[in-house]
Amino acid sequence: MTQRLSGEDIQIDALAAALATHSATFDLMGGHYDFSAQCGTWGSDSGKVQVEQLMPDGTTYVGAGDGLGADGTEQFYLPPCTARISVITAALGATAAVRLARIPA
Repeated sequence: MTQRLSGEDIQIDALAAALATHSATFDLMGGHYDFSAQCGTWGSDSGKVQVEQLMPDGTTYVGAGDGLGADGTEQFYLPPCTARISVITAALGATAAVRLARIPA
């Protein structure tokens, strides 16, 4: 797995094979974000990846946006928070790669 953090850009390659459920957590400064995913095989069981935000209780994560179940992008707003990228269903191929990038104001 390759995981890169550059400013507010987070990129994870080989997500499904390396993580099974979710990435390590990371802190975001807040703002508008673009989340993109590409996977050679999304699987027949509706494979899906999603950015999740840590709630104030310090243990519960909730989804940001709708998540992606096919190659594509989505945009959403997040406040300053701790987040992670999760594999919602494990039907992703081993070549899944995702990127979360902050959109400059």
